[in-house]
Amino acid sequence: MINHIYLNLDCRFRAVHRVLDALTSPEIYYDLLELPTRNSPVPEEIRNNTDFFPWFKDCIGAIDGTHIPAHVPEGERAAYRNRKGDISQNVLAVTTMDMMFVYVMSGWEGSAADSRVFDSARADDFIIPEGRYYLADAGYPSCGALLVPYRGVRYHLNEWGRTSEQYVLLFPLIRALICLHQAPKLQRALQFQACTASECDRADLWCIEEALQGTHSPTGV
Repeated sequence: MINHIYLNLDCRFRAVHRVLDALTSPEIYYDLLELPTRNSPVPEEIRNNTDFFPWFKDCIGAIDGTHIPAHVPEGERAAYRNRKGDISQNVLAVTTMDMMFVYVMSGWEGSAADSRVFDSARADDFIIPEGRYYLADAGYPSCGALLVPYRGVRYHLNEWGRTSEQYVLLFPLIRALICLHQAPKLQRALQFQACTASECDRADLWCIEEALQGTHSPTGV
């Protein structure tokens, strides 16, 4: 009975591998899979959203890594142990803006960095057209093919708390600069900074607005 069960499992594993080998064969892979090209249209998710367009008009998707649990021989477990202590594969996945998978690279050890897996994919068959890019997190390299966050900069509101120390120190300086230097270019630059700083205090925004209108004097800083 036990031998019969193991035999059935073995047959199932072989069938799964045969299907995977067929789906990833060059005859099917390159015929069915089409990566975005330089002439690919702007995704609707970007084109129809005024928060994204035209700022992200050259973006064609997003990439990220995910750790999939793996069973490996005892002698290879050290290489597959990720930073959380689990045994896994580091799998690179690429999607378009409509959440359709267009590329997956599996097999890398869990200890491998995301940037290393990305470089391996680029050297293999993952092509990013010139002039277009993918969104990625800070674990990936800063290059023309990827748009990644600046390291050391917090982007999420829950990372700031009620008031940002960065803006607490920044906005008094901005007010002083506006009052002392009334150059149009400086005004526009500081006004843009004020408009994008949604975490700042409303009082700071009011002071900047008054300064930009010329009603805030240097003695009032």
